[in-house]
Amino acid sequence: RPTYVTSINSGTGKVVVGHAEDLMSRSVKVGAVNWIGGSPPTRADGITARIRYRAPEVPVAIMDDADGGALVETATPVRAVTPGQAIVFYRGETVLGGGIIEGTGSTTTANGHVNGSNGALNADHMAGTVGSVVANRDSIGAGV
Repeated sequence: RPTYVTSINSGTGKVVVGHAEDLMSRSVKVGAVNWIGGSPPTRADGITARIRYRAPEVPVAIMDDADGGALVETATPVRAVTPGQAIVFYRGETVLGGGIIEGTGSTTTANGHVNGSNGALNADHMAGTVGSVVANRDSIGAGV
């Protein structure tokens, strides 16, 4: 069974490996959020995100975070959410904004593997009202 690097801690030199299912996540921590219109969207419905260049867009809920970034919950698990990569938010064909992935909301499984959040949201929930979205004013216009 193939194994994959699921996380690296450069400070301690620790490398964590796991299986394909350990690469899946539904929770993404985003920093350096930049909203194209200068402010976050006022409606939460119909927002999707693309996390990898060739990956399909997935419905998301975006919640503000105390650090001026955002916590993004996806309707379906996404593979290999990687810190340092960009995430872009859309409504239809319109780019709403984006940010830089800082990490995942991770949990530890019963066998000790670290994997992404199972998440409590589903596609039906994504159509409803979710938490407010707040951009860090210092990041507006920083270009994503």
